[in-house]
Amino acid sequence: MEYKISIIIPVYNAEKYIKKSLDSIIKQTIGFEHLEVIMVDDGSTDSSGEIMDEYAAEYENFKSIHLQENSGAAGKPKNCGLDHATAEYLMFLDADDYYNDDACEVLYNEIKKSDVDIVSGNYIYVYGNRTEKFEDFQNEVMISIKKIDENPSLLTLPPAFWAKIYRKKFIFDKGIRFVEGIPNEDLIFVVNSFLEAKGIVYLSNHYAVNYSRQTELDGVESVSRNRDAKNLKRTVEGYHETFIILKKYKKEKYFSLVFKGHLQFWTNNFMASDATYHEKAELLKDV
Repeated sequence: MEYKISIIIPVYNAEKYIKKSLDSIIKQTIGFEHLEVIMVDDGSTDSSGEIMDEYAAEYENFKSIHLQENSGAAGKPKNCGLDHATAEYLMFLDADDYYNDDACEVLYNEIKKSDVDIVSGNYIYVYGNRTEKFEDFQNEVMISIKKIDENPSLLTLPPAFWAKIYRKKFIFDKGIRFVEGIPNEDLIFVVNSFLEAKGIVYLSNHYAVNYSRQTELDGVESVSRNRDAKNLKRTVEGYHETFIILKKYKKEKYFSLVFKGHLQFWTNNFMASDATYHEKAELLKDV
């Protein structure tokens, strides 16, 4: 069967959340039969892999893939998912987040109608029982551009790669992949795709994804929020990779747009870190 969308889900120790994530795909108004779900377990030590296998056994459009060892960042499982995708369009979802019911339908219909390479929706922060909509560009219900130079302020948005739909042929033809082994692989991927895309649509009032912060409330620290010296250094490496991409396209002028929010994020983690004086001095040199 030909699927409309391949949804790639990197999974690592998400046994508390993954069922809600997967069930949100089954409930999609576009029709679950049109969705290919590629789950890639990055060496989980809990029951995440078993849950994946249960869904794959029950539904033929679920694929369960297991990496033997944890790769240390989400780039490798995402690339593995790309390698197995068969549909014309790509979406992503983190295993602790979940879609709103019409997420796939709205994004798919828009990318087909507009004939662009990327359509981005918006998202809702979920803090336990409290929610908060991410709001930006709210005076513009839809932004439609042919090239990023027409509205580079879109680069100020958080990457939110899971709130987007991508034309697979575009991603593969341009050789856009996730950098492996370091944090910020999503930022690098989104900036690269935005610079290459011929056609981007941003739907500021379509809330496609519920971005769960429950893992933080539960005391589970993500790679991007790990505050030890080693991870702070790896995060800077991710920023540097993003700058290299900007330089490749002669778009260094967009550096401040891309990094303004990230600098604040990194600085907050740096200030809260228990790194030694020497480690902090080295980190400041790096950043």
